[in-house]
This record gives sequence, C-alpha cells and structure tokens, in this order.
Amino acid sequence: MNEQIYLILILIFIIIVLSRFIVRLYSINHPRVRSAIFYFRMLLGFLIAMTIYIIIEVIRGHNALERFYGG
Repeated sequence: MNEQIYLILILIFIIIVLSRFIVRLYSINHPRVRSAIFYFRMLLGFLIAMTIYIIIEVIRGHNALERFYGG
C-alpha cells in the first residue's frame, strides 16, 4: 500500500513540475516552442489519466503496481 501512495505522490509532483514548465513556455513565441507545448500537454494528459487510474485501483483495493510491473 505504501508503494502505491509513493507512486501517486511522485506522479503528482511530476505533473506539477511539468505544468509549471508548460506555463513558462507559453510566453515564448516561436514555432518550435508551439510543437513542444503540444507534446508536453499530451504527456501531461497521459500522466493525469494514469494518476486517476491508479487512484481508482487503490480505492477498489487492487494492487496497481502488480498491474504495471507484474507480480
């Protein structure tokens, strides 16, 4: 159970750092930065979806780490 909580906290930390980085990129007006913002937003959406999935699995009582890494 502790490993799942640590995984959720690590994912939330990565989401916060990535979202702050994306906000800083918005101030730069360059075509390359626009594509980078697009891909970072896709990554951010994936991380948020993965965090929600892990939280739902923890609430159901399943071990989310076994689903990801086998066991």
